[in-house]
Amino acid sequence: MKTIIYEIGVLDKNRIIHKVMLREGLNIITGKSSTGKSAIIEIFDYCFASSEYNIPKGVITDVAELYYLYIQINNAFFVLGRYANRNNKCFFSREENYIENKIGNCYFDDRKSLTLINYKEQLNRLFIDLTDVDESIMTKEYRGKAQGRPSVRDFISFNLQHQNLIANKHALFYRFDEKEKRDRVIRNARIFLGFVDQQFYILSQEKEAIEYKLKQLNREKKFYERYRKEKTPNIKYKLNIISALMGIDKLPITHEDILQNPSNSKEILDKFITVDKIIPDSDKGAKYYQELYSELDENNIRLKESYIKRDSIKESLDREKLLSRSLSHADTPDKVILGSLECPLCHSKSDTLTDSAKALNDAIVHLSDRLILNTKLKSQLEVSLRDVENDIKDIKSRNKIIKDAIEKISYNNKLPKLNTQVETLGMAKGELLFMIDNLSGADNNSEEEINELSNEIEVINRKLDKYNIEHEITKAENRINSIMADIANELDFEEGYKPINLKFSLGSFDLYHETNNSKIYLRAMGSGANWLYSHITLFLALHQYFIENNKCVIPSVLFFDQPTQVYFPNFKKDNYEVFDKKTINELEKNQDQYDEDIRSVEKLFMQLALYCKRLKEKYGYSPQVIITDHADDLYLGDDFRFEDFVNNNRWRKKGFIDS
Repeated sequence: MKTIIYEIGVLDKNRIIHKVMLREGLNIITGKSSTGKSAIIEIFDYCFASSEYNIPKGVITDVAELYYLYIQINNAFFVLGRYANRNNKCFFSREENYIENKIGNCYFDDRKSLTLINYKEQLNRLFIDLTDVDESIMTKEYRGKAQGRPSVRDFISFNLQHQNLIANKHALFYRFDEKEKRDRVIRNARIFLGFVDQQFYILSQEKEAIEYKLKQLNREKKFYERYRKEKTPNIKYKLNIISALMGIDKLPITHEDILQNPSNSKEILDKFITVDKIIPDSDKGAKYYQELYSELDENNIRLKESYIKRDSIKESLDREKLLSRSLSHADTPDKVILGSLECPLCHSKSDTLTDSAKALNDAIVHLSDRLILNTKLKSQLEVSLRDVENDIKDIKSRNKIIKDAIEKISYNNKLPKLNTQVETLGMAKGELLFMIDNLSGADNNSEEEINELSNEIEVINRKLDKYNIEHEITKAENRINSIMADIANELDFEEGYKPINLKFSLGSFDLYHETNNSKIYLRAMGSGANWLYSHITLFLALHQYFIENNKCVIPSVLFFDQPTQVYFPNFKKDNYEVFDKKTINELEKNQDQYDEDIRSVEKLFMQLALYCKRLKEKYGYSPQVIITDHADDLYLGDDFRFEDFVNNNRWRKKGFIDS
């Protein structure tokens, strides 16, 4: 997102404003040690709602009352302020445009003050328009709280390269030493890059809710299908019992009718099965009684046969287990070497041994075949045992129903006729209607609802497919890697790594050099120069991609603090009022390397200037690259003047705030 910081400032306790003036593109703040250069990056971080007060203790923290940024975000202008010493009090004001001397000692009106919580909320609204980023409602309920919404604190890792980070071989990103913060940045990157929006999460939650409902309906459907299957024989017998008790040939409803339309069948049967339709002298009950006994006898024969079959299979499995155990313990050679027997006196040969060896080899082959067959046989027997046990269970279940029917018919035949028929018929009718009521649970248009929900999921899936997140991530990685290739080839990586082939993963946020199908991660890439250029290459590539991607909400601001420390580690001893390369040379005490190092530093700054210029020409604006360093008066080729990027931010005779 297009972002330009015009001022980074401090209001001191005497109501005096101290500020750094900045412009779009490359900005260089240069100066000697202990002048406040490293405070600049920390003031930005603090004003972007950091919970930590990390501004270096010294003159600035002693006199500061409030820190502020005068900033442009897209086409809007804001003044963002934080009071010193971790005060919960913040300042937030919107302006019509940028006016250079707008902020004076009376600018910070208490009426525009906010608490830190409200201040963060205002900042979030400037960049991020999502409030609910849970894809799963069920997971949120299980967790007991919502997924933390994305915050400006999550994308700040893309903007800051501190002095102790910029050439670090173990860490690439600010705040990644804390796993939870690292995971949040990686998880929310797809939001910051515009791959998903609020609608994506709403659709994901809707899909989960529908899928949950669909699973419930399918479970109910399977339950009712199983219930129907189990109750079908019972319904048949109940219908036959009722027709026998009434003394009629058949009822107007069959069991197929009941399964197809339970509600309608119940209504017809309830009206039909009445006392006035009983034929007292009918012999239907006696005939059905005999039919039931005949069926029971047949089932008992089948049951006995099944028991015999089951016992036979179990016995076979026991023998197979014993045989397998014996074969597994047998010491058999893998092969037999054939040869002839020769007499030691006459040297005549005999094939007797050869024939025996062949026979032994055949026995080994046969034994191996038996082992294979045994394994296959065991599987077949286990399947057969399962089937026959299911048959036994089914026959027993049917017999139970038949015995129940026989008991009802017997009860009816033993007692005085009419009253018993009425009583038994009423019981049978009640049982039948109860079963039909249970079947009616499935007669609730569930199939229609299942189809509707399945169609809704298809519609949602088509909408979610349009986000095509994995494709977008891959495309972004390819583009970032391509940009890195262009940038890195202009920087002074060690010869052993040229041509450098850096790759970055948006899934893990790892950076590595790929060569000969192997990955060399940053920590194994050797010198400090390689680490420095890897950091710079990656972050410049990321910010170019952010500009190319107009959906990206990450501010186009990038801080590099002390990048030249790799070449000049003794710059911390630089206390001179005028930057002199000869003096720096004496500090470093390395005459042979000095000229080469200063050329590398000048090349780095020249590439940064060229990077900003090219992006401005191509996209209409450039990331704001802010460098704080000791280096000064560098030669940047014929196209750039170092002084043009300093913009009076040279702190040698004075610092950001003088004591």
